[in-house]
Amino acid sequence: MFCNYIVQQVPYPVSVKLRLCDTVETTVQIMTKLKNVGVKAFTVHGRYYWQKGDKRGINDWDAIKYATKNKA
Repeated sequence: MFCNYIVQQVPYPVSVKLRLCDTVETTVQIMTKLKNVGVKAFTVHGRYYWQKGDKRGINDWDAIKYATKNKA
């Protein structure tokens, strides 16, 4: 995993910003894998990966809350 390499190479904590996946459970799984390789902090963007440009919508605050409470 690319993040594993980065975490090992830099002398400071690594953080990741990610959008929500198709399901919030998938987002949590990705966050768990990233945490297991040493990522120290996350920013969860409140929209889904497909909400860009003219498809922008509102943030899914419930998904953000779930992801932050259920990460490993």
